[in-house]
Amino acid sequence: MKKITLSLFITACLFVQANGQSGVNSNPSSLSRSGKGDASASTNNSNTFVNKGKTASFSSNQVLEKRGGVPAVAVAYTDDFSLPNDTNGLKARGYLPYFRGAGPQGTTASWFQGNINSWGDYNTGTADYVCSNYNSVTGTNNISNWLVLPALNVSAGDFISFYSRSPLGSTYPDSIRVLYSAAGDSTPEGLTWVELGRFVVNTAGAWDQALYSVSTGGATARFAINYSVVDGGPLGLTSDLIGIDQLDVFTPITSDMQALSVSRLNSTYSIIPISQVSPISLSGVVKNNGISAATGGTALLEIYDTLSLAVIFTETVNLPNLAPGASATLNATNSYSPAAAAVLRGRITVAYPGDGNAANDIATSGRTEYSDSTFARDNGNSTGSLGIGAGPADGIVGQNFEIAAASTLRSVTFKIMDTFSPNPAGTPVYATIHAQTIGSEPSPIILATSDSVIILPGGIAAGGEWFTVMLDAGALNLTSGLYFVGVHEVDSTLALGTSTDLATPGAVWVSWNAIPTPPAVNGWATADDFGFTIAYNLRINLGTASSVSEIEANSNVISLYPSPTSSELNIQLNKDVKNARVDMYNSIGALVKTINNVTTSAKVDVSNFASGIYTLMVTADGKSYSKRFSVASK
Repeated sequence: MKKITLSLFITACLFVQANGQSGVNSNPSSLSRSGKGDASASTNNSNTFVNKGKTASFSSNQVLEKRGGVPAVAVAYTDDFSLPNDTNGLKARGYLPYFRGAGPQGTTASWFQGNINSWGDYNTGTADYVCSNYNSVTGTNNISNWLVLPALNVSAGDFISFYSRSPLGSTYPDSIRVLYSAAGDSTPEGLTWVELGRFVVNTAGAWDQALYSVSTGGATARFAINYSVVDGGPLGLTSDLIGIDQLDVFTPITSDMQALSVSRLNSTYSIIPISQVSPISLSGVVKNNGISAATGGTALLEIYDTLSLAVIFTETVNLPNLAPGASATLNATNSYSPAAAAVLRGRITVAYPGDGNAANDIATSGRTEYSDSTFARDNGNSTGSLGIGAGPADGIVGQNFEIAAASTLRSVTFKIMDTFSPNPAGTPVYATIHAQTIGSEPSPIILATSDSVIILPGGIAAGGEWFTVMLDAGALNLTSGLYFVGVHEVDSTLALGTSTDLATPGAVWVSWNAIPTPPAVNGWATADDFGFTIAYNLRINLGTASSVSEIEANSNVISLYPSPTSSELNIQLNKDVKNARVDMYNSIGALVKTINNVTTSAKVDVSNFASGIYTLMVTADGKSYSKRFSVASK
């Protein structure tokens, strides 16, 4: 039976905690009360932050209603928790972690390294955050775990900002106190600690910003985050698991207009053929990070070429009036349509009278490549992989592409990761093209099939390898509409590279003979059904490949004739191919013949081959090319 490999092979590592505290388990097997995480909700999204505060005042001892950033003119301290966050790692950075809970300490340290199985961190989605949980005490004892910051030079009116969260949907109400000592007390027993505020930690599955100001400065002042819970512990009713990330101490400024973000030129595709482009409507987001209302000013919206740096579109728009902490979206009234291959970015630049922080006046979008031929959803990098488990039946993984204008599909490119297990003597991998209706699963009818790539044991380079396969018929004419492109494997674990940069819900599909129902519909399911929000390193190539694309068209490398043949096969290679190895595989992937050091041409006696379809693979200069031929009955 074939099954989906329901694991996203993420390249981030899981840190193992070394807590440095006697008798404390450094790597708890169950971080939350339920023993479950919510990694699917870990992606940072500023629109999902939950507001804990109830006042918009910047007075001392209050939580600000303003969320989503640090309006800093001078940052006294910053920590994204990307360094080790066990007890020893925290102490090495000047933190003072303390256990002050009732009763004996439990099975976990007072503070320990975050775990990707619980959720991803605020900045990158990895495990770079610090945690504390219910197992730090025993029974129903009260929890009081202090994380005291290093001594800092703090001025009156400065702020501490950090992000926190608990497990998604937790029913155990974790709570945090935030304290400050202008005199720099370094133990919880100090007499100068002042509580800035306390709150119940967010359980909505998102990181939530806490922001507190101080009214008194100190040359060696300290802040402290106190995980403080009454009736805690493994038998209590009010403690679970908390995470802390992205901590900053900073001085606010009166006027600071920030260019927060600018829209990607295309939110669905990273590479787009010129034949498929639509007009670009640029937009950007600005934010008032100052402590006074903002009036006046402008924003410049631009599109520029990343190679020449030439600006090819520009429009100036007026900034709206913004209250402190408020943001607004600005839209260009004109649009731009790329007409030639190029790599472009969008940019927004704010100009505000009296702006006190020039460092955040410009924001730039991610790159979008306009190509003569290539259509891609991925960003070129592989942050993970996803595939289908071993089994005898054909399995398909792939994604859809929307064709805006009629075009010709000639080849498919995909990145196979080195995760084949088990792997027979030779595994044929090929692509098929299907029509698809928006809102429905791909059609089972195959419009076109590609040549096969034969994968040998150990044949995939570490970190994955890109392959391009030509369509059997040479080309497929596509009218406007949605099409699904699937990659097939027959009898081993195929995993394609994935990225999350431009993941589009409902775009990635899988089909095999044992999908559970639900979520399967007519043998198909989406990656979203299994909790994966990804795009495959899977591309289609329209028209003729250009220098902008990475395509090596097999038809330009290999020529085989006659096909079918019953006696002799002529192999003609591109004149630039030298000392190639030629491997021939039958329809079940078994290697039947190898010829070494082929240059330009060769003749192969196939008279003893059984009739059927064969794949010829040419390997030279670290690249592989494949093409099919057939042997006829004698």
